[in-house]
Amino acid sequence: MRIRSAATLALLLLAFVAGRAGAEPAFGDSNWVAPGWQDQAWYEAAVDTGAHGADSPGPRVAAPDKDPTGETILRAPFRLLFLPLRLVARGGEKLIGIAGPLIAPYAGHAHPPRWSLEPIITPDPSIGFGATRRLDPAGNTRLQLVAMYGWSDRRRARLTYSSARDTALFGITASAAYNYRPNTTFFGIGNTTSLEEKSYWLREAGEADAILRYGRPVRHEARLVGTISSVSARSGYNGSPNSQRTELVYPDVPFLLRGSTVVSYGVAGELAKLDDIRTPRLGVHLKGRADKYASVDNSNLDYRRYHVEARAYLPAFSDRQSFALRALHDWVDPSTDSEAIPYYRLPETEGEERFNGYKVHRFSDRHLVLGTLEYRWWLTNKVYALLAANAGEVASQASRLTWKDHHESYGLGFRYGYSDRLAARFDIAKGSEAVVLNFTLEDTF
Repeated sequence: MRIRSAATLALLLLAFVAGRAGAEPAFGDSNWVAPGWQDQAWYEAAVDTGAHGADSPGPRVAAPDKDPTGETILRAPFRLLFLPLRLVARGGEKLIGIAGPLIAPYAGHAHPPRWSLEPIITPDPSIGFGATRRLDPAGNTRLQLVAMYGWSDRRRARLTYSSARDTALFGITASAAYNYRPNTTFFGIGNTTSLEEKSYWLREAGEADAILRYGRPVRHEARLVGTISSVSARSGYNGSPNSQRTELVYPDVPFLLRGSTVVSYGVAGELAKLDDIRTPRLGVHLKGRADKYASVDNSNLDYRRYHVEARAYLPAFSDRQSFALRALHDWVDPSTDSEAIPYYRLPETEGEERFNGYKVHRFSDRHLVLGTLEYRWWLTNKVYALLAANAGEVASQASRLTWKDHHESYGLGFRYGYSDRLAARFDIAKGSEAVVLNFTLEDTF
């Protein structure tokens, strides 16, 4: 039976080849060549006359692409602004190429050294160091310590254990962090707080967490999270001249000059379908997290916190331009027998939830919503310039979130996606208050 089947297949193949033998070769066939070049008489004539260069008739490469004039004009000022950074980057590449073999003579397939130490400078401004101990020959499992000392007596440190690299399908991360800031800004609770009522307090916080994750960063990942967090709230110092201590401006906020310690556990996840993880131009990205908090001291806190977020990316007018959209809602839900949630544990405009065009910590309340629309265009490498419009609001209840009370801002900036999880951003934006600049190395949008 097998012999008859094989013979039948062979006859069919022979018939197919015979049928094609007399046919004209098609593109993709092994014997196909570009039209004209298979004509020997035409080729000899072209050689005799010298007309066989790029300008001669026949097969040749297409003319180089040319950007539209409008796009060139639009990109010109941003190229000029970015030129100093580009020159620094190019110079750094040259220096690394010269000094690299001297600093790391065993580069290549050799395992990295077990210990490494590097200085760190941040735009706070602050300085510090990072020390890494690799626990396996390849450096996938590692222990890392980062310690920083900043302006106005700010101090922070973090010790992190990672069982695997971010690209691994499964991993465990555990960390312990300490943060001391004597002039943490507070503007009050609510959506209509005044810029003139700026205050400051001393926040000393310690936190330890453990994360069990499964999946690929951004693409599809589920996480189990457990945390213990302790915050000490005290009278601040080193505040700006136009502010007062929080206890003098807001004597009635919950947990004024009173600390709290809570434990939490929760789940988080991401799901995305993107054309590129670091610099997406097309696709969607969904994020969510839910945590349960309970006090382990005499503060009697019992609440839940939720975060939902959706991002979308659409191509714009060329393959170098795109639109990025983002909408998020972060809120807390206390139980009926819980004390009022401390003002320093409420959702606030900080980190990735900041309102561009407004000062950090400017608004806080039980509910926070934010919407962003950005027009991005490629400059060089993975650096994009952007025009941004933002609208956000906070409220004590979801039903009190109304469009007429929102805060909006407009600005421009730059984005550099340097890893699957993080991006560096510089933003300058103007809302209803002063122009605000923001620079971060730990953004994801």
